[in-house]
Amino acid sequence: MKKIEAVISAAKLPEVKSGLSGIGINRMTLLEAKTWGRERARPLVFRGTEYMVDVSPMVKVEVVADEERAEEAVEIIARATETGEGEVYVSAVESGRGMVMVH
Repeated sequence: MKKIEAVISAAKLPEVKSGLSGIGINRMTLLEAKTWGRERARPLVFRGTEYMVDVSPMVKVEVVADEERAEEAVEIIARATETGEGEVYVSAVESGRGMVMVH
């Protein structure tokens, strides 16, 4: 089994969910995330005061898939994030008695 973790733009989430559902992956963990380092700071006005914002709102998607579907899942996520707004990580997972060991 493989654990796939992807940090993607929230706008790409429907496309990723639809694609994963199409290959039989119907469960995932979603977390709100903020990334720093890729984009230049941009101005944001809040209550009349301008702030420079240098973090981007993103979504972290976590999926565990069998070996056959993992490669397909990575392809689906990579296609959805072709704009460079995202990262995909894959790690091996062992199932144990009621627990999962990640390597």
